[in-house]
Amino acid sequence: MVGELSSILNGAKPSTKAKAKDDPDNIDDSQPLGSSARVAVAKWCHGLNVIRRGKHGAMFQYQYLAVHSEFSDDWTWFWVVFAGQHEMWKVKVIGRNLRRYFYCVKEHRLEEIREPATDKDFAADGEEIVLKIEVTPIESAPQGDVPKELKVNPESSQPERGVAP
Repeated sequence: MVGELSSILNGAKPSTKAKAKDDPDNIDDSQPLGSSARVAVAKWCHGLNVIRRGKHGAMFQYQYLAVHSEFSDDWTWFWVVFAGQHEMWKVKVIGRNLRRYFYCVKEHRLEEIREPATDKDFAADGEEIVLKIEVTPIESAPQGDVPKELKVNPESSQPERGVAP
């Protein structure tokens, strides 16, 4: 029986099915994440260290990553919420080509994300870069209501391209 199982497993071939461009499983971890983040780890890590220019750093434990997050269709911003028992924090990342960063955060595999030393965008076309990270405490809302920091603009459900809400 063990020999039979071994031959089945050793004979398994990877799927040749092409993955869609936006498929989260289509992320190439062999490439570095650029100057704005530490390399994605292959296993889950405990938390995300956020390093901001001229401000103190912050660390958020992934076990408190909330169920809702949003991102722009052109990957110039995304935000996630970390919610503990008595506090909630919104972490908004603004930059360019942030798709891999978002999926690595969602999968608890990004250890550190940082703003650049300068506010200038020196990244090449197609390269990931974080330009700004906003860390905002979220005030509790009355039961059944959405905190104001998480409400979408009622006049437009989609922000202007390249403009973070």
